[in-house]
Amino acid sequence: KKISRLRIASVIAKYKKGTHIMDGKIIPEMRDCISFTRGREVEIVSANDFIANIDGECGPRKKFHAVLKDKAASLILPKVLAQHYLKGIAHPQEVLQPLMV
Repeated sequence: KKISRLRIASVIAKYKKGTHIMDGKIIPEMRDCISFTRGREVEIVSANDFIANIDGECGPRKKFHAVLKDKAASLILPKVLAQHYLKGIAHPQEVLQPLMV
């Protein structure tokens, strides 16, 4: 779905602040452009290129596949969520839910 540049800026700002999620769910005004799912394995396939951020490196791709290994995970979190988790403010489940965006 195409969205305006102004909307993109708003989405990114809320995501970076960690305010895109409340009570373990994406906030209502963001549900049309952000989704999440849980699982040990996820694959995203698109007919069109999308930009993926993997370990800080951005690039176009049509497919993304991730698998969580037992007792090991490499996580990409907004800075605020990571800080909340590390300080014990957020429960691990609350921090992990937005990962499958």
